[in-house]
Amino acid sequence: MMRAWLSGDRRDLQELAELLSAGDTRVVMDDGDYYLTSEDIDHPLDKVPFSQAAARLLLRVNGLARAANADFRPVALAGRYDRGDASETILVVEDSIDARDYASPIVASAPDDAVPPSSVRPSAHSQLGALIVAHPEVGEALGLMGHQYPLGWAEMYKVYEIVRVSVLPRTIESLGWASKVEISSFTASANHPDVSGENARHARWPSAPPRRTMTVESSRQFIGMIVTSWLAYLRAQT
Repeated sequence: MMRAWLSGDRRDLQELAELLSAGDTRVVMDDGDYYLTSEDIDHPLDKVPFSQAAARLLLRVNGLARAANADFRPVALAGRYDRGDASETILVVEDSIDARDYASPIVASAPDDAVPPSSVRPSAHSQLGALIVAHPEVGEALGLMGHQYPLGWAEMYKVYEIVRVSVLPRTIESLGWASKVEISSFTASANHPDVSGENARHARWPSAPPRRTMTVESSRQFIGMIVTSWLAYLRAQT
């Protein structure tokens, strides 16, 4: 399988390796460095180039990690790919980890033999790729979670809307993931400029500021908790 090498803070890379230690999408440490590997990089359903598939997947992987830990800092593609043979390396110009701005391969030579999977412990997210295929809204939500650092009100609210619609006719409250008061505090804080200033979703809001509010830091943890619960719920349904 293609290995997409990563760069970033070592603590964040190690956190990814622990989170995605097994399954169809993995982050693996090899000789002190880390790489991302997935069937979605080798065989993307929409037949995009491997570098484009890796950029898109990394956004979602970063989003998954940020749902688990609001302090996680997204990692990046290092611009180096291989299939397990360091002498056969594919170099790619990586402008950013934004999946809308895909890189183009400048060297494309790699052996056809795949890297045998290593012995790793099971992971709660071992079928991330399959979950995204079964529920495309998961990829959308995780992509939003991984897109911006730090995570802003607009992205968090969009993620909230995706989750809310995904579970209909049930509700986030009825599933026990958050209380009505918590959700009201989050939505009001995200929308109201008197609470969140110029970073709020709206420049004007007709009502007075709410009594109960959330800071943006608390909201990141709140949305992460909802997304984590949602993923567990969907895995159980799939």
